[in-house]
Amino acid sequence: MRNLFLAAAVFVIGFAFVATPAYAQNFEVGAKIGVWGADELDEAAPLNEENDDTAFTFGLVGQYNINEDFGIRLDIEFGTTDNVDSTSFIISGVYNFMPVAEGHWSPYGRAGLMISNVDLDYTLAPDYNTEFGFEAAVGVNYTFDQFRIFGELGYRLIQFDGDELEEDLDMSGFILNIGIMFIF
Repeated sequence: MRNLFLAAAVFVIGFAFVATPAYAQNFEVGAKIGVWGADELDEAAPLNEENDDTAFTFGLVGQYNINEDFGIRLDIEFGTTDNVDSTSFIISGVYNFMPVAEGHWSPYGRAGLMISNVDLDYTLAPDYNTEFGFEAAVGVNYTFDQFRIFGELGYRLIQFDGDELEEDLDMSGFILNIGIMFIF
């Protein structure tokens, strides 16, 4: 399944390079911070200990804009609480609802696939394998010079299968991100 996901991502990105004229293309790279309010994050704590139900997240963002309306975005994100660490890779299609112009706010939407890994940081923690999920978000960005500031609100749908002795872990929940990107 992982190989199928990677092959599809390479195909989509390769097609985007070939299918559009060179003048319409540009790249963006940047960083983001945010919060992830997972449904069962508080249940991932050790016995007799309470955990947060919100994880602090941070990561890197890269986006290839096919034209002024469509883009492909890759997020590499790390999340952390007292007892849980996560690593996620998200590939999304991005649609700008209005043309992105310098000095203006522009709303956008994105939807895509994610692959995530959750590590519980305590003794005798159950083992959760890497899983695939979905993510969708709406946001707004402001462009000035070669920079773009963005903020977005979204939802993740992902569940982790526990081992034979442990229950499944539902990490679905809302996300809130802010960040900045440099436009090439």
